[in-house]
Amino acid sequence: MRNFKTLTLSFLAFSIISCGKSSSSSSAATQTNKIIFATDTTYDGNIGTIDDADNLCILNATLKALANSINYKALIVGTDRTACTTDMCSGAGSGEHKDWVLKANTTYTRIDKTVIGTTDTNGLLPIPLTNAIDPTKTDVWTGIVYIENPMLTSRWVNSGNTCNNWTNNSGGLAGETGNPSSTDFRSIDSGNPVCSGLKSLYCVEQ
Repeated sequence: MRNFKTLTLSFLAFSIISCGKSSSSSSAATQTNKIIFATDTTYDGNIGTIDDADNLCILNATLKALANSINYKALIVGTDRTACTTDMCSGAGSGEHKDWVLKANTTYTRIDKTVIGTTDTNGLLPIPLTNAIDPTKTDVWTGIVYIENPMLTSRWVNSGNTCNNWTNNSGGLAGETGNPSSTDFRSIDSGNPVCSGLKSLYCVEQ
């Protein structure tokens, strides 16, 4: 795993030097369709930092020869990345974000342009999705809780199950996952298997 990360970072350094650095955010005035994909490569819960997860997405986007490939981030949360601190960001809206990867009022598609959904003003995809993110895959790490029932509603908030903030692949720890082939809440939160398992990452164009 660590050798792969070293190779990844070396590859990225070469790409950035060759292509030049790109801004990590889009202009709010010009929201065009953005891509979300699930990586073909799988990883255990010892991903590293959120930046390491982002770098893995850049590598995977580059290997897929996607335009704007050096400008992708992982849809994964932890200490350094948050979508919401209250249900659907109902407390302070986008002010609850911390380095969040989805933009407000933006349509996201698969690589083949199939529409996944359009985010709301808080940069959250509505559930159910218009189409599954990737019907060929079943597990990605997310760290996100999405629960909606009469007793408890907690959507798009950080889970306590993040494999020790994505630094531990112990079979005694758990990490929240999503199912890319689902369109309902399971697309974001399908369970919390042990961190020794191998899962994909959701990667989001910025």
